[in-house]
Amino acid sequence: QVEVAPGAQIGEAAICGTGVPLSGGVRTTSASLQVGINSSYPISGGWQVYVNNGSTQDIFFNPYVVCAS
Repeated sequence: QVEVAPGAQIGEAAICGTGVPLSGGVRTTSASLQVGINSSYPISGGWQVYVNNGSTQDIFFNPYVVCAS
C-alpha cells in the first residue's frame, strides 16, 4: 500500500514474479473526485501507475499486475 500526501503525485510498479504482464492497474481507498490515475502502463516485467492526490487528505493505493507465464 502506497501513501500519497495531499497535492502530491506518486508512482509505483507492480512486478510479475514470473512471466510477462498482460494487464494491470490501481486500486485506491479514496472516493474523492480530486484523486486521479495519472497513468497506467506496462513496463518490462510489470505494470507502472502514477496517482495524483488533489484532495486535502492522505490517500492510499495499490498497483497490481496480471501476468502470464
